[in-house]
Amino acid sequence: MMRSLLLLVGGLVVGHALPSAPSHHTSTPGGGVVTMRIPIEQLDAVQAIGHDVWRTQYTNGSKTHLDLDVHVGHAEKEALLSLPGAEKLGDLIEDVHTLIDAQTKERTGEWDREASKRIIGAKADPFFDEYRPNEVIDEYLQILADEHSDIAEFVPSIGESVQGMPIRAIIIGGEDGGPAVYNQCGIHAREWITHSTCMYLIVELLESPDPEVRRLVDEVRFVFVPNGNPDGYVWSWAASGSRLWRENRQVPPSGSSCFGVDLNRNFDARWNDGPPGCSSASPCAQTFHGASAASEPETQAMQNFAIEVGQTHQYLGAIDWHSFTQLILRPYGYQATPVPPNDAFTAAVGDAMASAIESVHGMAYTNQPSTSLYPVCGCAIDFLYETTQGVTFTMELRPASSLGGGFVLPPAQIVPTGEENMAGFVTYATRVLSGFKDGSWTPAGPSNVTRDY
Repeated sequence: MMRSLLLLVGGLVVGHALPSAPSHHTSTPGGGVVTMRIPIEQLDAVQAIGHDVWRTQYTNGSKTHLDLDVHVGHAEKEALLSLPGAEKLGDLIEDVHTLIDAQTKERTGEWDREASKRIIGAKADPFFDEYRPNEVIDEYLQILADEHSDIAEFVPSIGESVQGMPIRAIIIGGEDGGPAVYNQCGIHAREWITHSTCMYLIVELLESPDPEVRRLVDEVRFVFVPNGNPDGYVWSWAASGSRLWRENRQVPPSGSSCFGVDLNRNFDARWNDGPPGCSSASPCAQTFHGASAASEPETQAMQNFAIEVGQTHQYLGAIDWHSFTQLILRPYGYQATPVPPNDAFTAAVGDAMASAIESVHGMAYTNQPSTSLYPVCGCAIDFLYETTQGVTFTMELRPASSLGGGFVLPPAQIVPTGEENMAGFVTYATRVLSGFKDGSWTPAGPSNVTRDY
């Protein structure tokens, strides 16, 4: 129908049996989450003692200290807080297992598919009553494409994961050769709210009666990869897995016992090339960048798909969806200066998005350069900016801090998060399309990036 640009293969296997809900995932580390301030040179020691770092940012713009939310075992907490120069700022989550267990016990696994087909729009759609496992996301994506075949096309596979799982996509609206916006979601497995939010946006783009949404869908091709890390996401649901798993499920390299590569350090954009701490060569670090640029099949699939779309469309930009901390982050990830040529326009769009988001439920999202948070190299935002030459963001969704649950955001916040980010997304698309038409910003043209992995 609409997709002359791609020749992709794959199949969809769906079923109605949902996974059982484990009391808690047996590989999920225990302990609590503490917020602390450290001299930056203590970061390696923090990572060695703690299970992982949930939030990192420079202290008040300083490049000498970091404010961290650290998931740490109860027995290791004293050693963590005794590091030279460390300052405890507070306890955020007393016990992670208790939080996960409570949410898991509330999960029913029920979904009224017929109601989802019948109800118009996402707000009352029962799909968003709770978080959904990978196979149910895939199933609904197929249903939505079938129900809206005049404006949507399901892409069964843009490529496969390490474990051979297909990575799905959906294409909505627009026309071949016209403007396009690329979205990818869920590349960090534990960030469940990103999968749900991207599905919320997809439903609204397909079904919202809002005249502005309908106009945008007529004019712009919206491309979504709702789950760029299916292996990691499945592992975050598995009874034997870890709810807090971040990376893909790459097997350990020689000499290591640690699985996984951080996909957001594996993109072919300044890979392993930036300030200290922008990624890690250690296979056991949560920011392990992998063996080489785009070494991971998931990264390759997303890169090649984004490039392929750009070869037959005029990109307006792209968004890489993450959680948490309620931020709207602009490129570059690896350096503060110089900024991209379109940074002033991008900053203005980000401010408008933040205002639109706050107008819905009063949630404040901060628009800032990515490097104001911490340096990242080999990241998606820089690759997507390079590929689209458009208005590109990393979105960090609810909550604002680990105090709100961190990666374990309550399912009651799925719909409010979707509502506010739909407002922000409509503002983004409207402003960027309008600016492109009136010459407020000028992309370099259809992507001429070519790679073959």
